[in-house]
Amino acid sequence: MTKRIDRRRRAGRVVAACALAVTAVAAPTQPAAAVAGLPGPSFHAARAWGHNGSGQLGDGTSTNRPYPAEVDNLPGTVTRVAGGFSHSLALTSTGTVWAWGANPHGQLGDGTTTSSTVARQVVGLSNVVQIAAGEHYSLALRSDGTVWAWGRNHDGVLGDGTNTDRRYPTRVVGLTGVTRIAAGSEHALALRSDGTVWSWGAGGHGQLGDGERTSRAYPAPASHVGGPAVQISAGQRHSIALLADGTVRTWGDNTASQLGVGDPAYLPNSPVGLDVGLRNVSQVAAGWRHNLVSVGGIVYTWGVNFGGQLGDGTTSPRHRPAPISVGASDVLQLAGGVTHSAALVVVDGTRTVMAWGLNDVGQVGDGTTLPRYRPVEAHGLRGATTVAAGHHHTVAVKPTTPPVCCG
Repeated sequence: MTKRIDRRRRAGRVVAACALAVTAVAAPTQPAAAVAGLPGPSFHAARAWGHNGSGQLGDGTSTNRPYPAEVDNLPGTVTRVAGGFSHSLALTSTGTVWAWGANPHGQLGDGTTTSSTVARQVVGLSNVVQIAAGEHYSLALRSDGTVWAWGRNHDGVLGDGTNTDRRYPTRVVGLTGVTRIAAGSEHALALRSDGTVWSWGAGGHGQLGDGERTSRAYPAPASHVGGPAVQISAGQRHSIALLADGTVRTWGDNTASQLGVGDPAYLPNSPVGLDVGLRNVSQVAAGWRHNLVSVGGIVYTWGVNFGGQLGDGTTSPRHRPAPISVGASDVLQLAGGVTHSAALVVVDGTRTVMAWGLNDVGQVGDGTTLPRYRPVEAHGLRGATTVAAGHHHTVAVKPTTPPVCCG
């Protein structure tokens, strides 16, 4: 079986490479020219590692991998990736979305509830510019500023006014002018062009940021967040936003100190945005019950830490942001899973992925299953362009030189 899969994968790469040569596909969203030392023409391939019990690594197997492996059956150039509980998504340069992994709620968006160990195209979606994966659902942002959702609809997280699961993408009602999306466990966020944050789904811990602690099956302004915002991210039951002035706001569940404002005994949750006290922040990301932000080349982390996901060399939780070193001159992107974290960084002028945390199923990607309480470099990802974290797996994109196929 493995040999047949490997042959199909190699054949698929040759076909994709020839198609690129014939049709002259446009340059990737994040061009390889920004990365040092890349050889010749390339397309961008998705790579995944970590837990693979439902096929969420997309390599045609259900075997865990402690190092990055190429996702099978993806056409052409991948520009973005996302990871959920046990499924993954990829966005291509042509605006199509592909999905793989677990599918009991239709989160792969192919009209079925059949899981897949290789990528399948999400049906009925085009002109997509951004993707996000929640626990058992998926989101897509189209170029016209509309948001589409599919999968499990617990607490109305698909935003269509119902609690009905959807096997196909359905439009989130009442949202236009959206520039960014974020998927938490069972709540979702959207950032509009005017800097306002909108939210929907589960809200029992205040994670919708509307001053209430109730769920909602349709979007409404997160009016108690502050703003305008420029970035958003969502965790299990909390949310985080980067404001235009470089400050950070958090809201929702605080039982694991994920709001970063002190002892959770005094504030178990908050339905309004709280200032964590950092300035000049450039990137934010929410993990399951922890957060990461960057100021220049320094990463600050806080929240739960039983797997070492804060990267400070301990397994002790932190009530407030504290700096860690990722050994980089700049931090371009952050990602948080349940017990691990990852960062796209610049080291010696080259992009690469650093990761840290529990690593019991290889989610750090350094070729081992040893816990990594401080950041280490993931294997073979020099030149990477983006990274995302699922619950216990990680997905990235790296330029790949296609094989020679034409005379």
